[in-house]
Amino acid sequence: MLLLISLPIWVLLWSGLVTDDMTHYKHQKNKKSFMILCSLALILILGLRTANTGSPDTYTYSLMFNGIRKYSDLIEYLSHLEILDKFFLFSEGGFYIFSWGVAQIFPSAQWFILITTTIIVLSTARFISKHSEDTTISWLTFICLGSMTFAMNGMRQALAMSICLFAYDFAKEKKLFKFLLIVLLAMLFHKSAIIFALVYILCNMKFTTKSTVLLVAGVGTFFYFADRFALLYDNVTGEDYAAGESFESGGLITVAIYLIAIVGLVIFSQRLKEPGACPTFVLIVAGCALYLARFFSTQIYERISYYFAYFLMLGFPIIFNDMQNKDRLILRFCFIVCTIALFAYRISKGAFASFSLFFM
Repeated sequence: MLLLISLPIWVLLWSGLVTDDMTHYKHQKNKKSFMILCSLALILILGLRTANTGSPDTYTYSLMFNGIRKYSDLIEYLSHLEILDKFFLFSEGGFYIFSWGVAQIFPSAQWFILITTTIIVLSTARFISKHSEDTTISWLTFICLGSMTFAMNGMRQALAMSICLFAYDFAKEKKLFKFLLIVLLAMLFHKSAIIFALVYILCNMKFTTKSTVLLVAGVGTFFYFADRFALLYDNVTGEDYAAGESFESGGLITVAIYLIAIVGLVIFSQRLKEPGACPTFVLIVAGCALYLARFFSTQIYERISYYFAYFLMLGFPIIFNDMQNKDRLILRFCFIVCTIALFAYRISKGAFASFSLFFM
């Protein structure tokens, strides 16, 4: 547990050394060094975790990896899984091809955990470095507010989410073809990545009175037909989420996090008054709506909402960046203290309380 708690402390330590008042970098090269140091710490601690840490998912993937090593022929392996007999886009064959390739090079499942973690962390680091206005707050949001712990449990979906982060660049640049190519690639790792197609529409939505009304109407319609949308998702992807109940604990805390981000943007960010100036707000609202649906529908909504949780890493920095100087430091300090305290509480009460590295 202490190893995980050390991660936000590590971020704060280096942030204090390379920035002025933990907000602006003293030199531009310090940003690169800071991102490397934060990424390296996450890769080492998360990538070297034992397969028995957290939920059973990591252990399951480790068993799968060990089973792959007896197949030296890719086609034979894919045939064994009957992937070639399915519609390949929804077969999630990309993940199994990736796993097979890693198994041909590296001898143990621990390498698979390390490589998967490296991809997830570096993709997140790139996303933060390129789009965040406060990299310290973004790292703390990723580490402390749920995205990091989910990545350790749902490795396959986390890989798909990491790929989708590259698609966000093309959504902002309005390059639809390239955006869709990246989303399709992500779907080969986890079918749920299909939900990221909404990002292109929402990201380019002009924030006006008319669009606000349409957004509210869309959210209301979504809630009303949530069960039917879940059935549609299952029919398209071949899943059976619509029959299951939501299973994650601590849901109200996650809703509170989303609402704090939404209210904070409304109060402090003047960009909402400018059409199209703050797509992050719309994406956070979408994530909140998807997560809320898990309370009265099925578990699929909490799974797909994780794709939008990444935009909290951009939303909170915007809030603090748009504040008046007299409020910024105090509220930013309160945010840091509260997120670390929440992280420590969740870790101590959850599956990661006995977190350890594989050689310990």
